Amino acid sequence: MVERVHGSGEGAAEGRSDPRRDQRRSRVVPPSERRAASDRGRSDAGSAGAQKKSLLKRRAKRYQRHTSEQKQDLLRLVDTAPLSIRRCLKQLKLPKSTYYRWQNQGTLADRSSAPRRVWNRLLEDEESTIIANAMLDGDLSPRELAFRITDEGGFSISESTVYRILKRYGLSRQYPTIVPAVKEYHRKTTRVNELWQTDLMELMLPDWGTHPLGSVVDDFSRFSIVLKRLRNSKGDTVQELIAQAIAETGMEDVPRHERVQLLSDNGACYKWGAFNAYLKSLGIRHIFSMRNHPQTNGKVERLNRTAKEKLQLIVHASPEAFDRALEEFRNWYNYEHYHKGIGNLHPADVYYGRAEAILKQRQLLKEQTKKARKQANLKTNQNPRKKRNLRTKSLH
Repeated sequence: MVERVHGSGEGAAEGRSDPRRDQRRSRVVPPSERRAASDRGRSDAGSAGAQKKSLLKRRAKRYQRHTSEQKQDLLRLVDTAPLSIRRCLKQLKLPKSTYYRWQNQGTLADRSSAPRRVWNRLLEDEESTIIANAMLDGDLSPRELAFRITDEGGFSISESTVYRILKRYGLSRQYPTIVPAVKEYHRKTTRVNELWQTDLMELMLPDWGTHPLGSVVDDFSRFSIVLKRLRNSKGDTVQELIAQAIAETGMEDVPRHERVQLLSDNGACYKWGAFNAYLKSLGIRHIFSMRNHPQTNGKVERLNRTAKEKLQLIVHASPEAFDRALEEFRNWYNYEHYHKGIGNLHPADVYYGRAEAILKQRQLLKEQTKKARKQANLKTNQNPRKKRNLRTKSLH
């Protein structure tokens, strides 16, 4: 049997503890004493030391570039703060190396990040060679010009350097900014022959091969001005198509500032230089639609779709028979077809200025029809209503 000794480790482990230590643990410090202890060594709330400490809340952001005035304020704040330099810099989150570098510098102004000496700077002869070659052949891109000079000029030059030099002297080519197309025009046409839409399409005729069709449509009225089979899809053929539309509408007699504008896609025939010079000589502005966005030229595209749906239902005996069927379709589209986009009118009614009178006549006829129906229905239903009322009264 082992006898336990008082004061040993085993006795302490069994719960015997020092009462003075327990008294210290259980003692609770009042809030007034805690505030007094925390205020020891502090300056008054309105003193200069408290104001200096409040300035320490303005911490500097890391990797922030400071102006010379801000550097002076930070240096003055560290020097006049009641804390040590290390603690003050820690609260400001300002590296010590930065602080001592600012103190040792003769000036607090920012230094330029550009290198003082550039070993790879272009020589004057090389820069003049680039400018001379760019002015000699302006169709070359910076990439092509850089490799031509590298192969033939006797020195090596990068594409980016050539581009910067051309841009500095205003010799760089201006590429068009590609803007996404919207669903509809912001500025819509308000009269006929203000804007024409033109397009070409290929139509397959059984036993006769593929034939191109050219069409010119008025944007405001959807009136098909010209719709014909073409011999090819070249620029001179498109010029003949537009010339026929100009002759049929008398566009040459219209003042130049009121002449029509032409909207087309980016086909090669429409970008032909002689064709655009022909339009420019007549005072006709040529507008190109957005690439890969046929909705911009949607009115003439819808005409082409309707033409295909109608004309491919019949097997034509010859190209001449197809030409006659094409003219019949054009007359049907202009004079008999009710177009939903223009208020269920015929395109010819809008083109020749009969739309307003037709719409007024439709509205007047609608009011007369409603009035006649109202009178007829009330007259025929008057007696049955009286009988029904008498029957309900008798049931009660």
